[in-house]
Parts: sequence; C-alpha cells; structure tokens
Amino acid sequence: GHLQEAIKLPGDHRGQAFKRLAEIHGRAGRWRDALHHLKSAIELEPDPLQSADPHASMGRVLRDRSQDVLLARTCFQQAVEPDPRHRQTL
Repeated sequence: GHLQEAIKLPGDHRGQAFKRLAEIHGRAGRWRDALHHLKSAIELEPDPLQSADPHASMGRVLRDRSQDVLLARTCFQQAVEPDPRHRQTL
C-alpha cells in the first residue's frame, strides 16, 4: 500500500511510515514484521527522545511475544535513557 511506497522514497517521513507499518503488523499478529519495522524506525531516528516510543514498543513485543527478556530489557532501558519518566515504558 501507500506506506510501503512511502518507505522507499527519501525524506524525513520514513521513520513515521515504519512506525505505522509496525503498528499495523502488530495488530495483525505479524510480530516479526512489526519488530523489523520498529528496528528500521529506530535506525532512522537520530533524536533519542523521538526513538523512545519505538524502543518501548519493541521491548513490549520482545517481552510478550518472543520471550526475549534480555533484549526487551535493553529496549526498555534505551527508551527511558533520554526520558526517565517515559510513559510507555513505565
């Protein structure tokens, strides 16, 4: 769809498009795809405050769906590092 096309085009919108794709895949139960898109969103976001939400989302998916508690913990730590009161993580 449109989001798949959006991630192929250069520009600042790509991070948001990857986050939205991750959300869609997560709602559909396609956890690997969701994780892949969250990772892409994180890689495209240079601002640690802006990458806190995808880090927290990735942590929840890893904790709840793949039982990778160690990697989930790392994601949660990366989410609270720039903002210790990050709501999605707490």
